[in-house]
Amino acid sequence: MPKDYINDYDATAGNNTDIGGVDIDEGCAPSGINNAIREGMSHLAGFKTQFEKGANIASATALPVNVAGMYHDVTGTTTVTSFAAPTNDTSHFKILQFDGALTLTHSSSLVLLTGANRTTVAGDTGAYFYDGTNWIEVFYNLPSSFDIANVAFINQLQTFTAAQRTTVTALTPTTNTYTPTLDTSNDFSATLENGVSNTMANPSDIDAGCVGQSGDFIITQNGTGASTLAWGSYYKNTAGESFTDAIGSTLSGVTTYSYRVISATHIELIKVGTVA
Repeated sequence: MPKDYINDYDATAGNNTDIGGVDIDEGCAPSGINNAIREGMSHLAGFKTQFEKGANIASATALPVNVAGMYHDVTGTTTVTSFAAPTNDTSHFKILQFDGALTLTHSSSLVLLTGANRTTVAGDTGAYFYDGTNWIEVFYNLPSSFDIANVAFINQLQTFTAAQRTTVTALTPTTNTYTPTLDTSNDFSATLENGVSNTMANPSDIDAGCVGQSGDFIITQNGTGASTLAWGSYYKNTAGESFTDAIGSTLSGVTTYSYRVISATHIELIKVGTVA
C-alpha cells in the first residue's frame, strides 16, 4: 500500500518501501531519495494541519469532523447523532466549540461523559477521541457565562435564594396496594380505590442508603365510597410501634402523613391532618 500519509507509515522500518508512491526500496534510483525527502516534507506539512484550527463545521446528523484541523466551531442547531470517522489525513482528536444550542445524542458510537444526551449552550467546548471504532468524549467545558456560584452541590453548605420543590409522584395501585419507590421521589400521592381496603406497602427499594430521607404521603379518599388504608410493617409511630390510623371517611378528603426513614426496616410516620 502506498505510504501517502503519515498515518500509513509502518512501525517496522523495513516495511516502508515507498513514500507517497516514490520508491525507496533497496536499489532504488538515486533520484528517488531526493524525491522521497520532498514527499516526506509535504507529508509533514499536511500532518501539521491536524493540529491547527480548522474550518467551521455545520451541524448535521452525522457531524462531518473528517476535515483538516483539530479545533472547530460547530454552527447550527441540527441534532447530532454521530461523528464521521476520520480519514488518514484528518485528526483522530477533535476539540469542538458549539456556537448554538443543539442536541448531542449519546450512543455506543458517540460516547458522552454523562452517559446521556446533552443539549449544548453557545460557548460550550468538548474534546473527542476516535478509538478506531467510536468517538469518545474525554472532556466537556461549560462556557465562561456559566455561573458556577448558582450551582447546587450535594456535599457543601449552601443557602438557597429561591424555593426548592420536589415532584409529587402519583402512585398507581396494584390490587388495591400502593408501593412507593424512594429512589424516584420524596413525596407521594394516592387516591384510594372505591369502598375497599387499601394498603400502602413497604417501599420496594428501601435500604440503608435511604436513611434520613423524608417527605409526605398525600392520600385522597375515594369520591364515591369511603375506603380504609393499612400500612406496611416498616411504618411505625413515634413510639416505634406499628402505625395504624383510621383515615378520614369524608369523600374526596385529603389526609397528609409525614415520614422519615430511620433504618432499612423502620419508617417513622406522623399524621399531619385531614382536609375535608
